[in-house]
Amino acid sequence: MDQSYIELIVAFLAGLIVGGVLVFAIRPRQKTQVTEAVDTQAEEPSWWLRRKGLSSSQLQILQFIEGEGGDVTMQTLYKRWAKVPDRELFYRMEQIHLLGFLEKERGDNEVTFRLTPEYAEAVEALQDDKTVMLPPSS
Repeated sequence: MDQSYIELIVAFLAGLIVGGVLVFAIRPRQKTQVTEAVDTQAEEPSWWLRRKGLSSSQLQILQFIEGEGGDVTMQTLYKRWAKVPDRELFYRMEQIHLLGFLEKERGDNEVTFRLTPEYAEAVEALQDDKTVMLPPSS
């Protein structure tokens, strides 16, 4: 009896393994399709949704940089917003930078911020449209 009991257990385990392999092989692949859709959205940031998340002062700073051709030194910003403490202004700039609107370049005792190429392209497309800056319709 011990021999048949062991054979039964081995057959059961073999069945579980074969069944598991079959289930894995024939299962639907919907999860990868969802992941690909999410990755596509991550590659194309919605600048207009990000802009809505900016504070009013951050938006004013970003619009100023857009108006200056997209390339501004920290000293220019300190002069423009003289009433805002330097540390606070720099913090606001860092936030705008981290959100992907700006690139930062350090030079000889100076920090320059400029629009990222992706964001500059989106802004330019809207300026060519000659309409009010609204999010593109979906």
